[in-house]
Amino acid sequence: MKHQTSGSSATHAQRVPAKKVAHAATHAQAAGQQQAGHAAEREAMIRQAAYLCYERRGCAYGHELEDWLAAEAQVDAELARAAQALASPGR
Repeated sequence: MKHQTSGSSATHAQRVPAKKVAHAATHAQAAGQQQAGHAAEREAMIRQAAYLCYERRGCAYGHELEDWLAAEAQVDAELARAAQALASPGR
């Protein structure tokens, strides 16, 4: 006995207009680029703060990880405060 399929699931995927697919792909690409931009800005802020930690320490080597982690915590806290201020402008 032969099993027949209606083929509706295969043709349904083909019914999505190419214009909608292109728009979704463009939107996804833009969102990815925006996230990458934010990540690059955050990293630059951390790098600068870590360098300031290094300078405050008298430019002593051997504390790179400690300085980076402290800078990362500081920058993340600042970004969280800024995001919270934007979310509740009535304060």
